[in-house]
Parts: sequence; C-alpha cells; structure tokens
Amino acid sequence: MTLLIQLNLFGQTRHYIKLSGHVYGHILDSTSKRSLDYSDITLFSSTGSMRETITNKFGFYSLDSINSDNESYEIKIENKHYFGEKSKLKKGILHDTTIDFLLTQIPILIDWFPELYFKYNSSILQDSSKVALSIMLNYLIDNPELKVIIIGHKDSLETNDMRYTRTEFVYDSLIKLGIDKNRLRIEISDKPNILKFRRYYVDASSGNHKFIELNEKYITNSPIERQSYLRQLNQCVDFNIER
Repeated sequence: MTLLIQLNLFGQTRHYIKLSGHVYGHILDSTSKRSLDYSDITLFSSTGSMRETITNKFGFYSLDSINSDNESYEIKIENKHYFGEKSKLKKGILHDTTIDFLLTQIPILIDWFPELYFKYNSSILQDSSKVALSIMLNYLIDNPELKVIIIGHKDSLETNDMRYTRTEFVYDSLIKLGIDKNRLRIEISDKPNILKFRRYYVDASSGNHKFIELNEKYITNSPIERQSYLRQLNQCVDFNIER
C-alpha cells in the first residue's frame, strides 16, 4: 500500500529545507507502535526529479536540500507489511521540517487469498470456488481499508482468452455484493498461474529443502490422468493487495 502526501512549497525566494522524521507502525489489536526500519521513501518533484531513501533501524529518514521555492513534492512511503494513509501539509514551508508517519499493519492472514477456479474455456466458476468467492467477499467486508487487484490467468491449451472475462466476472460479482468499485482493480497476467505453484520436498542426501516448479514442461511430462488437475490451476483468478 502506498502513502501519498502532497507537499505544496512556495516562497518568494529560493529556499532549501531538510525533510526528516520517523515511520512508525501501529500494531493490530494493540495501542503500541514500533519503528519501521527499511521502509522505502520516494520523493517526487514537480520538476521531474526523484530522490529515494530508506528508514534506518530506528525508523528514521532524512532528505536534505529540498528546494521549497516554486516546486511541489509528492512523497511515497512503502512497507510491505503496512497500509498507508493520505495527508496534506500546509503551504509555505521555509524551514527544516519534521514529518512522522504512522502506518497501520496489514492483517497477517491477508497475505493469503483464495483462488477462484473456472471451467475450461469458461467464466463459469467451479462449484468449490463459489465458497472461495464468499470468503473473499467477507474478508473485504471485514477489512474496509483493503484494496485488491483481481488477476486473470488462462491455461495454454484454452482456445479462448478467458483472462478478461474471468476478471470482469469476479469484479462485477463483488460490486453487486456491495464492494465499492474503487477498492478493486483488474490486472491481466501474461504468465501462467502454474508458475506460482511449487511442490517442496526434502532432499534425502543433503537434507536441504528443494522444490519442483510446476511449469508447462512438468505438466506435459506428468501422467495423463494428472495433467487435467494441473492445468486447472491455470484456469483461475487470484488476488493481490493494492499497496
């Protein structure tokens, strides 16, 4: 999730300021907060320039020598485990400025979303995925701050490109069930969903954890009775967090 803050800095003469502060994270189900180290901070100028930094282990960041004369700035705060918020600063900042940010933690379970599987060459949900759609709906209702990306996939053997119609079906279904369309975005994957699926095992000789990637070669070399199941993994829509 991205935190965008519009900085409108104007002055009659050329001024330079230092922008610094801390990034904190609000812990769910608690009044406590923690300093967020390694949060990415990007500052965009209206002149087209860009500056980047990260917070240190104490959550502190600093951007020096920012021109506050006739330029506007946009700052982006990113941390993969936290949501951002929007805010504005008053105009006419002529002195070094401290800005602290408090981000809200993303619920841990939100890193897992159900996948919706469809029938071959169709935007008709498999019966088992009707329950998964209800799970996604309830999660969106329980987390009103959450925005998600709906990602469409297809299997290489499908003769129709179902990625668009499948994502549109899920998008329209969630809106009809009461989810604000501004919380949803469609994305079309140019890679088979199967690449996400790996089978982990422990190597007997070394004891190391290894995996088999379930790619197209793996599918075609699998027993014929198993190939249909493996290809079903590509005939799907999945979700990701809009950060």
